[in-house]
Amino acid sequence: MTEKKFAETLSKVLSPSRAITSPEFLRGREKRLTEIERAFAVPGRQVFIYGLRGVGKTSLALTSAYKMQSADSDIINVICSEGDTFFSVIQSVAEQALPTDPRTIKSSEKVTGKLGTKGYGIAAEKYIETGRVPEPSTLNEALSLIEFCSNAHSDIPVCVIDEFESIKDHPSHSQFARFLKGVADRCISLKFIFCGIAESVEEIFVSHGSAHRYLHTESLERMPWEARFEIIDFAASSVGIEIDRTTKIRIAAISDGFPYFVHEVTAKLLWQCFDRGYQNGMQTVAADFTAALESAIAGIELEFKGPYDRAVEKYKTDGEYILWALADTHELKRNLGEIYKSYVTICRQLDHPPLEKQKMNVRLSSFKRDSFSKIISSDRRAWYEFPQKMMRGYARLRASRKDIHLDPDHPLG
Repeated sequence: MTEKKFAETLSKVLSPSRAITSPEFLRGREKRLTEIERAFAVPGRQVFIYGLRGVGKTSLALTSAYKMQSADSDIINVICSEGDTFFSVIQSVAEQALPTDPRTIKSSEKVTGKLGTKGYGIAAEKYIETGRVPEPSTLNEALSLIEFCSNAHSDIPVCVIDEFESIKDHPSHSQFARFLKGVADRCISLKFIFCGIAESVEEIFVSHGSAHRYLHTESLERMPWEARFEIIDFAASSVGIEIDRTTKIRIAAISDGFPYFVHEVTAKLLWQCFDRGYQNGMQTVAADFTAALESAIAGIELEFKGPYDRAVEKYKTDGEYILWALADTHELKRNLGEIYKSYVTICRQLDHPPLEKQKMNVRLSSFKRDSFSKIISSDRRAWYEFPQKMMRGYARLRASRKDIHLDPDHPLG
């Protein structure tokens, strides 16, 4: 397989830099797709997908939208920002839903048959006159504009409103709650899929006591283990490479259930095999995983650098050495005794006097606080770990840059 063909094949099965839009590649979310489809079958019901950043909310939303959007048009996809308000988001929806040339819909019976264009309010009239969509100024005007868009766009129009939590204008949450009621009461056919964190949907519920009647909510958790393995296996088989079971478990564990990391590390691993001398049927080795993980983490360093630096700056060198000790060996969880042994070994390599065990323990525990980015966590038995497993990889990367070589990250390494 040529390098070009290898790249083309991987781009079809792995997508670390873009959201998934096809059910074929949306692993572990089949039940969610079904639930959303059934929710949309209820008149006046919209959908809100919420969860941690990076769990795949956008992929689920877009896949659902493309599945349900009628073939006569594309979906509407609006991404919110901090400066947005309810009215500016509605304007953005209309700008995507309506054609740039209003003459193409001016004579449409579906649009003008019942009410005529004037029946859709001032915003629709201005669009017909100028070809530009003005920002609505009242809730009723926004509803009329969306009804106009719904009739003009397609037979089954679907709109994704992503990063809803970015809207900081609190009155907008109340307006969206009343908007949902208005869409249902007016029997507007446009279906909405909102994406955001839990707090953003809670604010809608608080704003309107009956908002739960109009929203089906999907709480998206991190990807289950089986789905992680499916992504890895499917990608590997597509290019004829066999990934050993231990490496698959390492990728699935290190990714911590975030789809992006599964895609990213798997892609780096397969490219590592290609660079080692690609042959159909070749098998991965422990060194491939180590190199792939380092490459993946180096490529997304900015995501980890800020929280990591904030955590270690208070304790200077000792703080960083303690984190390196926690990241030593392939174990994702370590007890205090083993951490201290690694810490002493690291200090000796650097000719640095180690802290006493009790003092190191106090500093280790402090990393659980907000002021230290909550970079680690522990249970009652004094077993410690990095809650975000890729942060553990970043700590190992920082150690290697100081010529500190920790024990292998792969149990067979």
